[in-house]
Amino acid sequence: MKFVAISDTHDKHRGLNLPKGDVLIHSGDFCHYGSHDNLYDFLEWYKGSIIK
Repeated sequence: MKFVAISDTHDKHRGLNLPKGDVLIHSGDFCHYGSHDNLYDFLEWYKGSIIK
């Protein structure tokens, strides 16, 4: 099983070029101010970000 770990993406998650893996671990901040739009955008990206 391959883990991919990232952190503190601060609204730049869509610009990342992630390696293939089984599990994505994100720690730290994923946005600057925490608006609902930022949260929903991150969660949509996060749930589809790892492709085997």
